[in-house]
Amino acid sequence: MMIQYHIVYGNMKKKTVYYKERPLDDYHFYNGQILDKVRVIQYPTYFEGGTNMSYTYDSINHGKLIPAKERNDGISFNKDLRISLIKGTVDGVFLDNFYNLISCVSGNLFLNVTNMKTGTENYRESESFILSNHSSIQVLIPPLYGFAYKALEDSIVIDKLAYNPHEQLSQKKVQLDTIKIEWP
Repeated sequence: MMIQYHIVYGNMKKKTVYYKERPLDDYHFYNGQILDKVRVIQYPTYFEGGTNMSYTYDSINHGKLIPAKERNDGISFNKDLRISLIKGTVDGVFLDNFYNLISCVSGNLFLNVTNMKTGTENYRESESFILSNHSSIQVLIPPLYGFAYKALEDSIVIDKLAYNPHEQLSQKKVQLDTIKIEWP
């Protein structure tokens, strides 16, 4: 099981501690425990002056998240959405034909991901994550996997979109009550 939280002591620049010292461009990738196509990215964080936490978002490294075949087909991160949420906001289920990389840079967010790809082994199975400004994880949601969220406190979410700019984008919204989600 992945440890979602880690602690870094002292004033460290350009490195973090997660079982070992590692540079800021050293991302760790995990497959979801239930949905193996969902990727969990543990990105580097560090403290400045011992109290303020800074996050590093590196668009060059984000390109490595997309499978090589799809990168070669022209899929890349092309757009960022910044979403401000008030505590208690529940929304979804969004069903896109492109990748979504979800990060919570302020607050606390419950994120549920459901496989909506018909004919696949784990069709309609779900996996949930807690994202916050204290956990250094992001979740990469593949195309045709639905996602819904609940703001556990006032939150700011970054949604990076990856797609081929020459293809038509599609986003549908499925009713929340059609998916069984165990909300916190």
